[in-house]
Amino acid sequence: HSLHGLNSSYDFIVVGAGSAGCVVASRLSEDPNVSVLLIEAGGNNQTFAVRSPFLTCPQLQNSEKDWAFRTVPQERTDGRVSCWPRGKTLGGSSSINYMLYVRGDRRNYDQWAKELGCIGWSYDEVLPFFLKSENYVSSVGELGFHGEGGPLQVTHMQDGN
Repeated sequence: HSLHGLNSSYDFIVVGAGSAGCVVASRLSEDPNVSVLLIEAGGNNQTFAVRSPFLTCPQLQNSEKDWAFRTVPQERTDGRVSCWPRGKTLGGSSSINYMLYVRGDRRNYDQWAKELGCIGWSYDEVLPFFLKSENYVSSVGELGFHGEGGPLQVTHMQDGN
């Protein structure tokens, strides 16, 4: 790998070129007065295996494109250890997890805010940030629940049957 073209310093260094890291780097780089370096430990995700998730996803987990993390033995699951796939490639975990976009359940956000004291983390408070980050492209009308014009391309899953 060549270091040609790299600066000796940067205003911001974003570690990890998954969905979130790419959005953060993109947003930061909108300011022409700052320099941004986005680094990713893994390689390119423009491969057949990543671009064809329903055919190859099982082979991507525990491959060179996966950090292959494991949990510690879990007391409440009789000591079982669980796989914790994390993408080690451009696109991060989205590239190895069927390219699914899941933002989480409303009840979780509301619980964090109400029961755990996470001010600003209720679903209604975080929803505008999800909407701002999305570019929802689909014939299925879910506007109000999905945003337009953001850096994350989100589509409704197409039924091939």
